[in-house]
Amino acid sequence: MVISLRSATPEDIDPCGHLYYEAFRSVSEGHDFPSDYPTIDSTLSLVEYRLNGTCNRILGSAFAANNQLVMAAMNRRFLCERTSAPTNGLRRRNRYRPTVEVPAEGTGRFEITSASATETRMIEAWAAREGWKLGDMDTFAYAVADPGALLIGRLDDVPIASVLAIRYGESFGFIGLYITRADLRGSGYGRRMWRAAAARLEGRLIGLDAVPAQQDRYMAMGLRPFWRNIHFRGVPRLAGVPPAGLELVDATTLPFNVLAAYDCRFFPVPRNAFLTAWVRMPDARSLAALHNGRMVGFGVSRPSGRTWSRIGPLYADSPEAAAAVLWSLAAAAPDRAAAIDAPEANPLAAVTMTRLGLEPGAHTVRMYDGTPPEVEHSGVYGTTSLEAS
Repeated sequence: MVISLRSATPEDIDPCGHLYYEAFRSVSEGHDFPSDYPTIDSTLSLVEYRLNGTCNRILGSAFAANNQLVMAAMNRRFLCERTSAPTNGLRRRNRYRPTVEVPAEGTGRFEITSASATETRMIEAWAAREGWKLGDMDTFAYAVADPGALLIGRLDDVPIASVLAIRYGESFGFIGLYITRADLRGSGYGRRMWRAAAARLEGRLIGLDAVPAQQDRYMAMGLRPFWRNIHFRGVPRLAGVPPAGLELVDATTLPFNVLAAYDCRFFPVPRNAFLTAWVRMPDARSLAALHNGRMVGFGVSRPSGRTWSRIGPLYADSPEAAAAVLWSLAAAAPDRAAAIDAPEANPLAAVTMTRLGLEPGAHTVRMYDGTPPEVEHSGVYGTTSLEAS
């Protein structure tokens, strides 16, 4: 056999991407830790980005602490799709983003596609104007979990509306970042975005967190309210002495199957790709609480602008474990105030936030278009995010 070496070309993206994906998947499965390349789409995106010669390094993970790499990779293909025959027996999504042309009112042309990285930043700015505090890299985790989940609507090629329709497994989906430009609200474009999101999540239980002013609108669309999520914020104080034997460790150092199994107690379906990205986001901090070696708490904090830390999820087997995790996450970023959304489905969540000295503020309403999923609500002290559950 003759082996030759040559410079890579764009034609090598598909075979190299699938080689990377299979190699890292087999290694991670053999050693029981999350793969650096969790989906074939993200693998192809990063391979293409590197082959283009504009990246000097990949930091050992698809979730490298390099914002330019992350955003460029998203812009390349995380959110886009193309028709291509599968190779090596792997089935994957199309890679260039599909365009859904929807007749618009008047003479303008309205189309809905998945958002580019630049448009993703624009949508984040829209959300900020609505008063929503997203984590700085939240949308990256959404893209890794479900490439193409963030949709944007353009009127005559100008972005005017957005919606996130993220799929978890085969049975659950969540809608967020549902925004229409203020001067065009009431013109029917929001309804078109909703239909596109619902079509993407067809066959799944759909959930969302609604601002109270929009609750009736969502009820008209077939969703029902079930509980409130109370927004708490401030600088937490240490409430009492942590339970004897409680140990806080970096959650990324635990075997991933332990972390994923704990998450599954409080979330409707396994979400391994999302969870891997969530705990590895640039500047994010994740903690696990262990009691006599058993996991009894889990929380993630990530920066939101210059002054806030968004905390979520916050899961725990007891209020004491929840308080210890939250306080430690907040203490790691002393120059930022903490923000967390505590569900009333767990009455002890709001009590714990109050004991920590956090101040309650606005609330959202958790809604579903069917029966709420069966999870251990008593252990949910903070939602993951209002945009993606």
